[in-house]
Amino acid sequence: MQFIGTLLIAVNVAFLTASPAASQSRDHGLLEQSLAVSRIDGSQIEVLVSRPSTDQRIPIVLAIDGSLCVPSRMNASMSRLLPPTSGPKLYALVTVEKPGPSMPEVSDDGSIRIGSEFRCSDTFKKYYSIDERVVDHLRAIQYLRRHANWWDGRLFLWGFSDRARIAGRVGAFTPETKRIVLGGGSSMAKEF
Repeated sequence: MQFIGTLLIAVNVAFLTASPAASQSRDHGLLEQSLAVSRIDGSQIEVLVSRPSTDQRIPIVLAIDGSLCVPSRMNASMSRLLPPTSGPKLYALVTVEKPGPSMPEVSDDGSIRIGSEFRCSDTFKKYYSIDERVVDHLRAIQYLRRHANWWDGRLFLWGFSDRARIAGRVGAFTPETKRIVLGGGSSMAKEF
């Protein structure tokens, strides 16, 4: 319980104090993996894993990204959730990438621009729904159960807005879930 409190405080402080440019450009020195997990129909789910290089088994923070059809790691909050590379409170950040994300224009300051010409891919339109995202996350967890020998079996979920609806359902069907941080309906500052 104390670990969770410390982890959530650290994540919240980092979220509120980090600038988007700094969090996107830092050299974080983590092991980065992109895993391919199959859906029932044979199409692929991309699972992104960022974890410290350690021999100890660590928990997973499963951060669920929202409905905008850009790559998940372009969301500054995902960068702010990156785990530390050393210390007593290590964890892995896992993100189930949205299906067929589209690359937006990036401004000189690092922010993304979504103009009237921006379009989501047909793959995104086919596979992005609350129900499909829940199933994608459950498939990713099923894969990690079998293949992530670094995982200690504890799962912490993070999601706001439609991501909270996904996280609540994933948590209800996943016995490894220890805590869930959900929010929506008001500003992020109020949620914290």
